[in-house]
Amino acid sequence: MSRVDPNTYITPAVLGPALDDRTTDASVSPAVTSPTDLFHVSIAIPDAATTTYTYALPVAYEIVDVIVRKSGAGAGNTIQIKDGSGNAISDAIAAAVDKTVTRAGTLDVAFNPLTGLTSFQVTASKSAGTMLAAVTVVLRRR
Repeated sequence: MSRVDPNTYITPAVLGPALDDRTTDASVSPAVTSPTDLFHVSIAIPDAATTTYTYALPVAYEIVDVIVRKSGAGAGNTIQIKDGSGNAISDAIAAAVDKTVTRAGTLDVAFNPLTGLTSFQVTASKSAGTMLAAVTVVLRRR
């Protein structure tokens, strides 16, 4: 499994071969539509003080899920996803209990529009213990 280092430009090769497969939302029943791929960006968060990491995407994507897997205890630590301007897309996701998997409880469409975004930020807020975590951002091409 490849990991993306903080502040790395995410190339089309990282996101897979089907970059031309844009998502179009189906109308309500009866609807005929084609499924599209979901892409995953895997980010290894280091044990560091509170830091915001910025990522650029080659084309517009919508964030559809965020998964955090903690590696080591760190009471009160959180991960939050933001748009390229620093506006919160997700709630603060707990990243505190060793080996625990947590997810975004909310994704704000005001800052994560259906038309997609071309950059996003990950804020890793360290309160205690270690900040080590694996963050997976799930994207849909728009």
